[in-house]
Amino acid sequence: MLIVKKMTSEEFNQYSLFSFENYISESAKSSGRDREKLRSEKIHQIPMTHSDKDLWLVVSFNEENVGFVWVQLHPERYEAFGYDIYLEEKFRSRGLGREVMQRCGEIIRQHGIQKIQICVYQDNTIARKLYSSLGFKEINFRDDLRQYTLELSI
Repeated sequence: MLIVKKMTSEEFNQYSLFSFENYISESAKSSGRDREKLRSEKIHQIPMTHSDKDLWLVVSFNEENVGFVWVQLHPERYEAFGYDIYLEEKFRSRGLGREVMQRCGEIIRQHGIQKIQICVYQDNTIARKLYSSLGFKEINFRDDLRQYTLELSI
């Protein structure tokens, strides 16, 4: 059974640091930049606490934590930005990502959100295919990061 719920403080401490390190690894891989140089440039971006606008959700499957989602809400604009959507590799390509995205859509709609944007690296073809099938449209491409910005009205 898949559950998507708000994180505890302990889970936030674990996943926020992982989110940052994963971002650095994926950015370096996609852009060809040096990982350590990139990390030193971005170290100030580690989410140490989350604001009222941050929605950190943990994803569990059969009572095991298997991933997380970080979305920043902007209800005054009826928009949100998905900073991180992560599932452990062994749980990918099983339909869980689609279900997580659909559940997250339900959750953020409860906050009055009508549009969400996310970014995805060009070489992440599996995620890009999933997002496209969910109705996300490419609205921008950053050549320096090899990264698309996608948008969905919900």
